[in-house]
Amino acid sequence: MYVYKDLQSLLDVSVNWEKELKDLYDVAQLGIKHKKSKELIEFLLAKQTRILSVLVNLDVHKYGGDEFIKFTPENHTEKLIPQQELTGLSKPDEIIKMIKMYESQLKNYYKEIADHLLSENQRELFQSLVTLKEVQLEALDNFIREHINQVV
Repeated sequence: MYVYKDLQSLLDVSVNWEKELKDLYDVAQLGIKHKKSKELIEFLLAKQTRILSVLVNLDVHKYGGDEFIKFTPENHTEKLIPQQELTGLSKPDEIIKMIKMYESQLKNYYKEIADHLLSENQRELFQSLVTLKEVQLEALDNFIREHINQVV
């Protein structure tokens, strides 16, 4: 099946989801009290803010014209993070695991798009977003391995 999506539409979805994830980092920053956990959240929030800034300021015309994309994920218009999932009573380890889950979903979303784009420039753009998410996930995995059972 071919679905026509212009690059701006795909990036708009990405920006909305990245904003939701940034909001989750903001909540985590307020809700997590342990020093090491807070340092991780602040580090990831700074990276998330940079990713969001890049996406918001991206000039889509530099990446070529629109094209038919063989596939776009079906859930591309849904909210990334259901509002009821995070409350003031959420425990820090739950927040960190939730962040990891949503970072993974975004990485998979970007990968699915990159795998189906025909334009090399556009494919490289989404592959770079996959790489950014992999860095976020690696930082979370390292933290979870080292600290999750001890400090959050």
